[in-house]
Amino acid sequence: MIALAGCAVAISYAFLSEATIPVTKYTCESWQFADVHDDATQLSRGACAEGQRSHVTIKVGFRVYLVAVMCFIGWFLLVMFGGIGLSAVPMDTILEFKERPRAISEKDYQKRRKLLGTAAQALLQRSEELRSLDAEVVSQKGWRARRKRRSIQALYNRFKCGVILLEDEHGKLKVSKFERGENLVIAVAKLVMGIVSAILTITWILHIVLVVLVPQLDPDFSASMLDGVLMATESSGFYPLGVALFSVYTLYLLLCVVKGCLKFGLRICFLLSLHPMRPKATPLNSILFNVELLLISSAAVVQFSQTAFANYARLTDADVIFSAQIRHLTFYSWFFDRTL
Repeated sequence: MIALAGCAVAISYAFLSEATIPVTKYTCESWQFADVHDDATQLSRGACAEGQRSHVTIKVGFRVYLVAVMCFIGWFLLVMFGGIGLSAVPMDTILEFKERPRAISEKDYQKRRKLLGTAAQALLQRSEELRSLDAEVVSQKGWRARRKRRSIQALYNRFKCGVILLEDEHGKLKVSKFERGENLVIAVAKLVMGIVSAILTITWILHIVLVVLVPQLDPDFSASMLDGVLMATESSGFYPLGVALFSVYTLYLLLCVVKGCLKFGLRICFLLSLHPMRPKATPLNSILFNVELLLISSAAVVQFSQTAFANYARLTDADVIFSAQIRHLTFYSWFFDRTL
C-alpha cells in the first residue's frame, strides 16, 4: 500500500503540481516623473488605474503537493464522519450521563446478568457459524469465493458490533453492582462535556451556514460570527484566548471525525470494521486505525478551519499554503472551488 501510494503521488506530482493563482494585472499607460507633486489619489487616477484579471502559474514543492493530496482524501472523511460526529458527540455524552450505571439490587443484578448470559451464548454460537463458513471458503478460488469472503466479512463486522455492545453492557452492570453506580464526579463531568460539545456543535453549524455557505449563494452577504470573536480577541490584546478558541474548535472537528467513524460503523457495520477506543482496553490495531484516520483528515480540517476563519488566519503560512497554492492546483482546484 505504501509503495503504490508513493508511486501514485510521485507520478501525479510531475503532471499536477502547477498552481494557477488569480491576480489583477495593471498596465501603466503613462509615465510619471519623480518630481511631480501629486497625491496618492491623483496618481492612482492618472497611472495604472485600470486592472485586468490575469493569473500567475507556479510549481509548488513536493511537500505542499503531498498536503494537497491528503486534503483531497481527507475531505471525504471529514464530510462523512465529521458531519455525523458533530451531532453524535454531544448526544452520546449527554445520554451517557442520563443512562449512567446506578446502584441495583441483587435481584435486578441476577436478572440482567442472566439476560447478558443468553446474549453471550447466542454470540458464541454465531462465532462458531462464522468459523465454519470461513473454513468452507478458505480453499476456494475465483470471483464467487471472493464474493463469499466479502459476505463473511460483513457478517463478522455485525458480530463484532454485537460483541462491543455486549461488553459495554457488561461493564455497566459491574459498575452498578460492585461500585454502587458510577462516580458522581465522572457523571457530572460527562454532563458538562456534553453541554460544552453541544455549544461547540451549534456554533460550528451556524458559522458554517452564515460564513461559508450563504456567501457562496449571495456574494453581497457578509457575516463574521466566530471569526469576529477571534478578531476581537486579537485587537483587544487577549490573543492567547483567541489561539485557545481556534485550537478548541479545530481539535473538536478531529474528535467529531473519530466519533463519526465509530458511529458509522455501529449503524452500518457491514461496510466498516469497528475500532473503539477504551481506557486500558484498546487493541493496537484500533489505536493505529484511529491514528491514521486523524493523520489523513487533519490536513482537510486545517484547510477547512483556515477557510472558515479566513480573516483571523490572514497573512499566515496556512493562508499562503492552502488559499494561494493548494486551492489553485491543477485538477484539485475544481474540487476545492466547489467544497470551500
